[in-house]
Amino acid sequence: MHPIVIQRGASKCFPFEAYPSKALLAHPTAYHHHGTSFGMKPLFVPEGEACKELEVLKTVWDHLFLEEMDRSSTLFALGGGSVCDLAGFAAATYMRGIDLILIPTTLLAMVDASIGGKTAVNFQKRKNSIGVTRLPQQVVIDPDLLETLPPAGFWNGMAEVIKAAVIGDPSLFELLEERSAELPHNKELLDQVIKGAIAVKLKIIENDLMDTKGERAKLNFGHTYGHALELKYGLSHGHAVAMGMCLAAQQSQIFGLCDEKFVKRLYKVIELCKLPTIYPNKPTFEELMKDKKRRGNSLHLILPRDLGAVEVKKIMAGQLCHE
Repeated sequence: MHPIVIQRGASKCFPFEAYPSKALLAHPTAYHHHGTSFGMKPLFVPEGEACKELEVLKTVWDHLFLEEMDRSSTLFALGGGSVCDLAGFAAATYMRGIDLILIPTTLLAMVDASIGGKTAVNFQKRKNSIGVTRLPQQVVIDPDLLETLPPAGFWNGMAEVIKAAVIGDPSLFELLEERSAELPHNKELLDQVIKGAIAVKLKIIENDLMDTKGERAKLNFGHTYGHALELKYGLSHGHAVAMGMCLAAQQSQIFGLCDEKFVKRLYKVIELCKLPTIYPNKPTFEELMKDKKRRGNSLHLILPRDLGAVEVKKIMAGQLCHE
């Protein structure tokens, strides 16, 4: 597994000078706040999902060639989840693979996008449909970088923390139930939350590498619904995933897999983290089938049974609770 540094101030003391051949991709806002001392002239890429278009990827490849990067070079990425996804795919494909170091600046990127090596761009209005899995050489997680993140951006990332708590850490879920109001200002609590969410993802990835029945699929809880809502309505990823978890829990209750008490607890934690539980028009089966997790003419939804327990459920047309 790739090295992950979780330490306040880690980005400010990173030895960039030790990498003679390097390039930097950055979101403009992230670079303005945090990257001017890195000693690298960045290639700026758009904020958000606009970053993950093929034309932007081509611009990155062009930049790496112009800068005469070779197979011994290192690509750095500074910003949110979209630049992590883009940089990861670019690094994996340029010269058949160069080193990658991620410095995420959003909570969502710290606990999810930078962890595990999933890289992708969007294609034909389908999210993350072209990509590879390739681990970065290092991830530098500096919670101090979150101090410049707007409140909406912080709470957007909490959707992935809630997901991690539901699928793999009941104690983290209970912590969110009891102490969400202290975030993001309680630094000790925030560090605990970040480490807890990352630990869940790392454990699932490690189990998956040992071929324990497709463990990695658990990480898709809330995402099949969420990606459909995100693309259809232009929602932020966190808002879409929060609503996706609600829909998945509702579907699970209809199937008798979880009880009403669990669903109410999930809704309450989502609301405590200032995320929405009410969705626009619910996505249709056809819209959900655009998700890359579909198999033939069926969906494979991740449905919760209880805290720390989810299962993959095969869903056919006509079986969704809102159809």
